[in-house]
Amino acid sequence: MFKSIVIVAAALVAAVSADISNFPSFDALHANCAMKAVYPESCATTYANMRATIVSWKNGDPGKGLYDIKEEKENTYIWVTRTTPVKRYVDDIAFEFSASGSGCQVSSRSRSQSLSYYDYSTNYCNMWNPIKHSGAFQGLTVTDCKFPTDDPATTCNIY
Repeated sequence: MFKSIVIVAAALVAAVSADISNFPSFDALHANCAMKAVYPESCATTYANMRATIVSWKNGDPGKGLYDIKEEKENTYIWVTRTTPVKRYVDDIAFEFSASGSGCQVSSRSRSQSLSYYDYSTNYCNMWNPIKHSGAFQGLTVTDCKFPTDDPATTCNIY
């Protein structure tokens, strides 16, 4: 019984201390990218669609990468990791949801965990695939991307 209490207490401490503010910051030593997309649906609907898409890719996304939810706060954010299919590199990706008129803006960030500069558009695709497959968005803005792609439909099915 004592062991069960300790496990529950540890889980509660982890849940309380987990927060999107702990997402790794962008720097010159790690490849990164950011984008924003606006969806016409509410954030509750957009969040549910995004989460369902990510969960369905636990065994492989269009680029054969593996997504895993690290932490989340319903209708507010989802922090996931994605493991690339060949070299098994791991990236952190955050999707944050905020109301935008009658719709929802999804602000996303992706950052490689390993030291890297050139990432073959992987961080871009880490966000593009879930954004594209979660519904019809109305606008897309890309920032802080060293290597975006002009052809995400093709490139993001490779990595």
